[in-house]
Amino acid sequence: MAKKKAAKKEVYKQLPLGLKHSFFNGFKNLQKKFFDWFLVFELHRFAKDLSIWLFFSAMFSLIIYQFAIIVNRFAQLPHILPILQTVTIDKDKLLRTEFIYALPISCAVILILSYVMSYKFYERNKDLVLYFLLISTITTVVITISLLKIIG
Repeated sequence: MAKKKAAKKEVYKQLPLGLKHSFFNGFKNLQKKFFDWFLVFELHRFAKDLSIWLFFSAMFSLIIYQFAIIVNRFAQLPHILPILQTVTIDKDKLLRTEFIYALPISCAVILILSYVMSYKFYERNKDLVLYFLLISTITTVVITISLLKIIG
């Protein structure tokens, strides 16, 4: 049997730096992920509309104002407050002072629901979303005024 000489193959090895990929490849992948995320945000006209930001910032600032008023004046409040103002029986209007936190919490729920609904329906019905946000902002203003009436 004739033995054939096996041709030696040259194997190129990567330098032993402990890196599997180049630093620039990892940087490019990170940059691509960031720009893909930013592109999704940029595609929505929802985020660019000034009136949307105006309504949300007004509602958010009123909620913060409600919490600030309650925290500052909570120690001075009586133990029972007329929180339920639309009830006709006087006995049922009165609730404990801790229930005063229900007003800003309800405003926060209105804010979250209006954000979700407006984000979902903005592309199809922009005018309807703006009316919905206007009504939500007016509701938050009315709740703030009723809170000032109760505390003041």
